[in-house]
Amino acid sequence: MQIDNFAQIIWGEIENSPLINSFENIIFEAKNIRRGDIFIAIETSQIEEAIKNGAYGIVYQKKLPILDKEIAWIRVKNIKEAITNYLRYFLISKENIYYFNEIEIELMKSILTDRRVLILTNNFIEDFKTITNRNYDFLIMSDKKLAKKLEADEVNFKNNALFEIVTSTIFKTTILYKKTLYKELKIPQLYLSNLFKVISFLDNKKIEYNLEKLNFIPYFHPIYINEKLEKVEFGKSQKVLIFTKNSPFLEKEIKFLKEKIKWTKSRVFTPKKNNKREEFKKFSKKRFTFGLIVGNEKEYLEEKREESISLF
Repeated sequence: MQIDNFAQIIWGEIENSPLINSFENIIFEAKNIRRGDIFIAIETSQIEEAIKNGAYGIVYQKKLPILDKEIAWIRVKNIKEAITNYLRYFLISKENIYYFNEIEIELMKSILTDRRVLILTNNFIEDFKTITNRNYDFLIMSDKKLAKKLEADEVNFKNNALFEIVTSTIFKTTILYKKTLYKELKIPQLYLSNLFKVISFLDNKKIEYNLEKLNFIPYFHPIYINEKLEKVEFGKSQKVLIFTKNSPFLEKEIKFLKEKIKWTKSRVFTPKKNNKREEFKKFSKKRFTFGLIVGNEKEYLEEKREESISLF
């Protein structure tokens, strides 16, 4: 690609008059630079290495001294926005770009079997590499700002009549869909409408999936535990830790839990960043049957088994 065109696409300014006028690849790690590549200097400390390895250009944000006048020095206001601008250019002829919320993305990842679908991770460097290097027919994302920039379609769904809820507990649901009975799917009724939206979309686009693969997602994920905080078989304990993320869905999850288990004690644990383990130790000594934990099970259960903290 021509350097001048690239600078315009990413809304950058060429700060010098380079001898080179084109480049081969866009690279984020200096160690992977080959002669003819452009280096995206997220880590400015890697610039010298990138130049030594043969970079034809440097894209950077903060004002820096020009170390090599022969290559292009392209300054941008914001590197992430610059890369997004390039992706918008790269995807200009692409269709089938869709936005789903985080819950729906996790549900989709759990049941998808079709490799034609690319789901972004919200790590913009890794997503950039995947988008520009992998073949796919459908691009799915949960980043609202990126979705707006890339003009992604937001899928609407209102026809819940296609699905019949046969039975529903706090954590599992049995549904009837297209004359097929799906027993005890690992999903609370709280997120059924999101699942129905995902299934409807996949069917509409003829994207392959397996509903029986559905597993608990990182939102409202129940783990039954014993008195030593060791995981036990589902339903085989009187104590349940429900792990979730600190997200816009948290208040909805708390309300759902309180409505469903009025007959027993529940507690919510939202740790501070600096002292998670000590806070959890105090929390775990309190009496409850259902504990909604903001965090990842690996942050607490694996560490705490050794300490044998009693919940009773």
